Amino acid sequence: LILQLKGTTYFERDAHSVALAPRQWMIVDDGKPCAGAVSDGTEALIVMVPRTKLARNNDVLDETTMRPFPGDFGIGKLVWQFIHSIYDEVCHLEPRSEPGVVDAMSHFVRLAMEEFSAAPCTSTLTQVLRDRIKAHVMMHLRNPELDLDHIAARLHCSKRYLHKAFELEGVSLL
Repeated sequence: LILQLKGTTYFERDAHSVALAPRQWMIVDDGKPCAGAVSDGTEALIVMVPRTKLARNNDVLDETTMRPFPGDFGIGKLVWQFIHSIYDEVCHLEPRSEPGVVDAMSHFVRLAMEEFSAAPCTSTLTQVLRDRIKAHVMMHLRNPELDLDHIAARLHCSKRYLHKAFELEGVSLL
């Protein structure tokens, strides 16, 4: 689990890119390698949780990895606050209470996973593409061949569609 505190972290695995913003959290399957990039001033909490604690239904786990969860409302907020509180209090926890804390955290995460897998997606295709473009650019910023043609080829869309993804933000990819 990754809880984003400050800045943005960009992840890419296969053809899937994610930009994790502050107050968001995400499940990353360490059995499936991914690349990541962070900017200066980025802070995140990384919590290792055994897959067996989260995977009652592998389909739900596969469906919810590499997907940002909101940490500012609903069950996602409870997860974010609970894990952040654990981090703040970890030095004061008695060893005998650790298994119960891990079980409670895992339960909250499973509830969020089930809620997410049942909820319809609220992002538009343009928002998803824009996030994928941003993540791809951050991941390949040092590549001298990074240009519109490269991005369009990697994301399987036209250069015009790349421009249209940022039209409402009033910025350009050039």
